[in-house]
Amino acid sequence: MMALRLMMLHFRRDAVQGLLENTRIRSSRNWSLPGKRCLSTSTPKYCLSLLDNEPEKNYEFIVKQMIDKRQELELEVLESGVLEGEPKLDVVDDDQLCYKPEITPIVRHNEPLFQYRNSTVLWEGPSQGLHLTKSMIIDYNLPDVILQRRGEFEMPVQDAMVRKSIVQTSLAENELEHVPEHSRIDNLISNIIRLTNTLNRWLPELSNRGIIDHIPTQTRWFRDGKLIEAVGSLGKLITCKNQLPPIINDKSLILSSSLYKFPTFYPASSTVDLQRVYEYNINELSSTGLHTNYRYPAAHTHFISSYPRIESNVEVPLTPILFNRALFAAFSSAMCRAQQRLPIDTRILESPIVTQAIATDGRLFHFLVFQLNSLDLDSTEDGVRNMVWWLPDQVLYEGCTYGDSEPIGYNPEVFQTIVSMLINGVHRKDK
Repeated sequence: MMALRLMMLHFRRDAVQGLLENTRIRSSRNWSLPGKRCLSTSTPKYCLSLLDNEPEKNYEFIVKQMIDKRQELELEVLESGVLEGEPKLDVVDDDQLCYKPEITPIVRHNEPLFQYRNSTVLWEGPSQGLHLTKSMIIDYNLPDVILQRRGEFEMPVQDAMVRKSIVQTSLAENELEHVPEHSRIDNLISNIIRLTNTLNRWLPELSNRGIIDHIPTQTRWFRDGKLIEAVGSLGKLITCKNQLPPIINDKSLILSSSLYKFPTFYPASSTVDLQRVYEYNINELSSTGLHTNYRYPAAHTHFISSYPRIESNVEVPLTPILFNRALFAAFSSAMCRAQQRLPIDTRILESPIVTQAIATDGRLFHFLVFQLNSLDLDSTEDGVRNMVWWLPDQVLYEGCTYGDSEPIGYNPEVFQTIVSMLINGVHRKDK
């Protein structure tokens, strides 16, 4: 019996040490913090004392103590950062990232507030979205500054990696049950962004960016004497320190845009498809959702996922949905930045604000560049217009079904266009 008892004690000791190995912070060298316990690859002394001096205690309780202590030490490392020779961990909490507006009283008004939401479908198509944002299409293509950089960088086996990412997301959709379509699209977008960021060897500025998922925003403006609000998330947003340079900065060209005539929707109104809200705070301001001290405050590119089959039981064309979502996302970011940084009586911007948007259903891509020229959006006939460049209906691949080793009809030019938009405004490192 005595031998059996000793065997059980040794078995318990070995089990505890094995569990401790799995919960240890794996490091190639010791981490020492000022005034903190040293974290090393050896078993901590307080754990050995529990094992050697108190063998009769409940070992499950001892293991729980060791795991809790290890988690506390891990938290200390994350909060304090490591010492000399190691970069500090860059951790941004929600209070620094997200702007939390003060709760203000909501009053019922006689005049409604017209809301554009993520689920809104503008049945008049792109012309209705352009009218609401007082914008005009300059060209059904991207600006020359972006087209010139298409194919400037070609990563090793980049097309093979893109095809592999398409196959992986398609297999996940076919093999797993109840996979939301937006998860497949978001995974593909994340893989494309991650692949593009590997260019930071030649473009170091790509490392000085932020990527934010589905941050809530709110933008307000007057159009045709009506208060309009765009609310919702802007999809996946890439931010940078400085805003993109203007596409057109010639004052004479900007002023000549006032000659453009908007189409009429008579007898309907341009706000016919917007949600009417009667209870709201009239003094509430626009918000990008980002804290004012966030170090990457300028919006660079929005990635918008659109899947109308989930949101609407009515068959609607996909192209106008993708265009309007991309337009309102780019417009909202530019409008919020201008309203927060410029005086309230500003009409024409001295330096136009440029934002980009890429809208996709995972297979079809729409590329849009928006330039905000004016904050005077109320009058339809007077004032300069904002400008839009739109490259629609770019097919990344024709299809990818279960069992396919690679997507059918893959178009490498679409990925090159995505890369050229993401590196817009980024300067190449001198050799």
